[in-house]
Amino acid sequence: MNDRHTIPPYSLRMPEHLRDMLEEAAKTTKRSLNAEIVARLEASFALSIPAPDSSFEDLKRQYLDAGSQISNLRRVMRGREAGLEQLKVQLDYLTREQQHTKAEAVSAIIEATTAEIAALEQEYFALRDFRHELSSKLEAAVHISDIRDR
Repeated sequence: MNDRHTIPPYSLRMPEHLRDMLEEAAKTTKRSLNAEIVARLEASFALSIPAPDSSFEDLKRQYLDAGSQISNLRRVMRGREAGLEQLKVQLDYLTREQQHTKAEAVSAIIEATTAEIAALEQEYFALRDFRHELSSKLEAAVHISDIRDR
């Protein structure tokens, strides 16, 4: 028996525009709505900032991990920004064609995507600052080790 038969279902309330975005993303990635939500939650935890450790090797590992997370975050942001541009083109078309209901839906998705990009930017800056702190700690650790070796 696989996980889907042993894990009890969980009811989740969310704004309609967010559900629409998730359903669209699920279609794009060819996943079920549940699989899309789980993938996005797992990705958000993968991008979380780890607590700093004190040993040199731990600092080095965290520094490299933060660099990898920053690269992944940049890739995700570029994808969202490209999607946002496509949505804006679609909104322009729907507005010209006077398809107001669809234009309102796309406008709501644009608003949510813009908010998501802003949150990703905040996470990017936090990771960048964290990595800078790690860099300073690594430089200090190397400097202390150089002094000890003399």
